[in-house]
Amino acid sequence: MRVIYRILYAIAAAIGLYLVFDISNASVVNAYIETHGTQAIEDENYEYFISARYYHQVPVFETTVQESNRTFVVKIYNVGNIRTIENEFDVVEGFYVLMHQTAGPEVFMPYYASVTGGTIINEYTGIKISVLPIYTLVQSERFSMFINYEDFVDETEGYQNITKIEVIQSEITLFTLNVNLELDDLVLEQPLLDYIDTYQEVPTEAFDQIGYAPVIQIDSRFVVIRNVIIYLILVSIITFFIFFKQRKRMGRTEATTGLEKDIERLKKTKEEKR
Repeated sequence: MRVIYRILYAIAAAIGLYLVFDISNASVVNAYIETHGTQAIEDENYEYFISARYYHQVPVFETTVQESNRTFVVKIYNVGNIRTIENEFDVVEGFYVLMHQTAGPEVFMPYYASVTGGTIINEYTGIKISVLPIYTLVQSERFSMFINYEDFVDETEGYQNITKIEVIQSEITLFTLNVNLELDDLVLEQPLLDYIDTYQEVPTEAFDQIGYAPVIQIDSRFVVIRNVIIYLILVSIITFFIFFKQRKRMGRTEATTGLEKDIERLKKTKEEKR
């Protein structure tokens, strides 16, 4: 039984180590996003929150929505990423929906959006960016951070214009966006491919009206290492007192009166046998 307890203790210590690592890293990342994100909101630099690598700097749709007691600034951007298929570059495009809540009670998770294009209706998971009043949509199956236009391509009729976006929570529609996102709104492919043909490399900075979202590197090593060391010291101290300190104490306590009588009786019995 003692072995089982030790195994369980080791498993609990390992899980604790993982949690310390994960929570420490997440706290640094969230603090970074909150600090820089708050500044971006103050500067109305909404492009800061775009997660796709490339985007057109002019939104294809923007409006202010006032529904019930909430107010949202909504912007939709043409965004895209570059991928490689059989050594050929390909541009994947779509629409990034950004919603900045400027008034009213917080929209609690979960929520989702129903997006309609012709006869095609797709659902997207809603997420909140850290603790900021910024919301967006993701395609949860492949965790795409934007609405891929390929999701609205009919086999016979081709691309279907996106005309409606309903934001829904607990089967209640928070608000509806009547839009008209056309194929002509997707303008990233040709400039990006032309850039690659000209410079023989993918863009790593903005050019013309094409914005570039660089990879954000957040160094959390100091906080993670510090917290892990503190955790390991605490676990070592607890382990010492549980498994070693008690063992050293075993046998040091003076025998009780009854135990002393039993010991004397055993000694006499051994002497009589001799």
